Amino acid sequence: MPPGLFEYTNIQKMTKAFAIGYERIVAWGDLLDQVNVFPVHDSDTGKNLKISLAPFKQIKPTHGACNGAGKPSPGNSFDQGPFDKLIDNLSRSAVGNSGNIAAAFFSGFLAHPLPISFPNAARQGLNMAMNAVADPRPGTMLDLFESQARFFDDKASDARLQEAFFDTDELTEVLRQSVAQSITRLPALQKAGVVDAGALGMFLFLEGFFKALEERQDQCIRVMESFKDQLCVSAGYTEPAEPAFCVDLQIRMDQGARAPDALIKTLGDSIVMAQTDQSLKIHVHTRDREALKRRVSELGEITAWDDEPITTRPEKPPARTTPHTVGIITDAAGSITLERAAALGITLMDSFIVTDGGGCPETLADPAQIYADMARGKRVMTAQASVFQRRETFR
Repeated sequence: MPPGLFEYTNIQKMTKAFAIGYERIVAWGDLLDQVNVFPVHDSDTGKNLKISLAPFKQIKPTHGACNGAGKPSPGNSFDQGPFDKLIDNLSRSAVGNSGNIAAAFFSGFLAHPLPISFPNAARQGLNMAMNAVADPRPGTMLDLFESQARFFDDKASDARLQEAFFDTDELTEVLRQSVAQSITRLPALQKAGVVDAGALGMFLFLEGFFKALEERQDQCIRVMESFKDQLCVSAGYTEPAEPAFCVDLQIRMDQGARAPDALIKTLGDSIVMAQTDQSLKIHVHTRDREALKRRVSELGEITAWDDEPITTRPEKPPARTTPHTVGIITDAAGSITLERAAALGITLMDSFIVTDGGGCPETLADPAQIYADMARGKRVMTAQASVFQRRETFR
């Protein structure tokens, strides 16, 4: 397969490639939920990544900043503005453990979005993700980011970046191996017999993104064949856990103030944080919401708070299948709930609900919010899934 050049990509193609990476997560969201056992077996990694990375479907590039070869046009310079806005939107939309770590990674990666800067982007993305996690663990998406950073470092070390090549198939294999090895690096994954859901999700996104830059997204690997023995939770796997809550909160802080790491690390489990000049966003698992509120109030005013109980997936007997079993895939996502579809073994193929404020997969849209927007005269539209997303869903 011909290698790609770091510099030969225009901005419009990049935004489309990011959207394709996101569409791949949407297409495989059910699988990500099914293999989600770490940090808790609550089957929400696919859902959280679909919510958190939805801004990738909403990028509005500045036209004319680059010519068709991806080089600055005469008299123009690259406009970082849309990508800075994307970083901010990702931070706002991030939910859950996987979503917040992914948003932290992209806050670094998107600071150097041009292909010529991929080595810097991959390294800064890794650093931002590592710094966001209070207790980094091997076997997670952090390993995937590290493998990617090492790959680009190696490719850039012996050549000027302007001349550096990378083979997307070679990169895909490096990332695939990182995901496959996750099962050996975390006891929970080894016991359950599955790869890490977050790492798999980011693999799906990044492979789709990089291959789309070469317009080869139809050559993404076959997921079920590539990880076939690592995508089914072992029968009888259980994870005893005390009742707890998943909390996403935001605090207004004095400008320039830094949150004390020692305090943050004692707030609970699975802590991921992101700080700007005047705000601190924290994702945490806690068994005592009121105690958590009191402690974080010491840091500043709580401006946003969302919590939900962590519900581990109940053990279910394996589904009965026969050679004549028929799988159903439908786009009637507005007519059946995710829970009902899962119970019946139906795959819902998402379309998108689009408003002035952005868009999201149909299965995650809030009907009450849609009606409220329409009552206020806001424009609400639907958009079909792309041909690529539909093909991925059928794979």
